[in-house]
Amino acid sequence: MLDYITHISLEIIPVFLVAIFFSSLIDYFLPDDYFAKTLSSNNKLLNLILAAVLGSLVPICTCGMIPLAVKLNKKGLDWMLLVAFLTAGNANSIPAMILSSTISYKFVVYRFFVSVLFGILTAYLLKVFVRKDYTIEIYDSHCHDHCCHKPSFFKKLIDDLKELSLNFLPWICLAIFFAAVMHKYISVEMLVSNYILPFKDSLISPFLLALIGFPFYFCAGSDVPLAREFLNLGLPFGSVLVFMLAAPGVNLTSFFVYKKAVGLKSSLVYLAFSIFVLTILGVLINLYVN
Repeated sequence: MLDYITHISLEIIPVFLVAIFFSSLIDYFLPDDYFAKTLSSNNKLLNLILAAVLGSLVPICTCGMIPLAVKLNKKGLDWMLLVAFLTAGNANSIPAMILSSTISYKFVVYRFFVSVLFGILTAYLLKVFVRKDYTIEIYDSHCHDHCCHKPSFFKKLIDDLKELSLNFLPWICLAIFFAAVMHKYISVEMLVSNYILPFKDSLISPFLLALIGFPFYFCAGSDVPLAREFLNLGLPFGSVLVFMLAAPGVNLTSFFVYKKAVGLKSSLVYLAFSIFVLTILGVLINLYVN
């Protein structure tokens, strides 16, 4: 098992460090008001698409999305755009796509486009069935000096390396450990025949994988080692993709953040719609993608 842990760690962790560098580069040189200006068009559909696209590219984890959402909300950005931005952002990011490339570039492409679609559809469902304008009432309790005084890029990179490593690496390492345990101690034949095969080609498979990460907290990208094992066990592409998109945002930790921001009922409705949308997308992808 140790050999497997070493092998997969050497494959994934260096890519993660490269992802931090590019994340810092984008974060340092992108203006603070970029999102508010970009999402101020009179075309609502275009704004929604742009919100989801920008969210899916923001190089920060789920908890880092909330302060940015607060800033956009204070500037008067429509809550529907915030839903699309946050939903796509929780499901995907530049670091997550870079890490997903260790499985295949097919996952990178699908992860990006499906996360955007995920954000748009979830926002539309909430708009149609909830019909309420929300004001986010959660505030960032942390004060960082570089928020007010811009540091050099080198200092920014070091700070990001420390902060993101503390936030991401423990969960990546934990996921690698679980993947190694599955690889060594669980019989692939027994697991597939008794637990996975009955649901492999059914509507249940994407639904189960949308829920499976709820008790845990996966920063975007730390789902990759487990996703690799799910593929090795024979789960279909769409179902594994659903797991990768759901795990970073559809979890207990994120639920408490949502609850503080918009209340218990709205948080449960949001998570329910998220699971519903991902299940439908997973089923459709399983039908058309090998």
